Amino acid sequence: MAVRSTPWAQVIQSQSFASPCLFKTIEEEAIGQPLAGRWDDAIDVNIRGVDIDSNNQRCWNRLGKAYLELSKYKDPRVSLERALAIDLHNRVVTRQLERLSNLNSN
Repeated sequence: MAVRSTPWAQVIQSQSFASPCLFKTIEEEAIGQPLAGRWDDAIDVNIRGVDIDSNNQRCWNRLGKAYLELSKYKDPRVSLERALAIDLHNRVVTRQLERLSNLNSN
């Protein structure tokens, strides 16, 4: 799975660093979208998050979760494996990968 490029990616790439306030706003939105049931929007906002900080395991995990919730079972594995590579002991990611494996075996 290739992570979609967004207009945000182009803006971020043109900057030498991203504002911590901008990233905090993106994280808040990334948490709020799923709570409102807007999983497509959650995917977009978490992609913006990983565009800014590719080592943010929370964004990778939320991205994988959003793909799972939309039954896009081919897409979440890369996101979840990336989150797990950043934090090998993350139980939430491990559970999501187990869920994905169970869904793929059915």
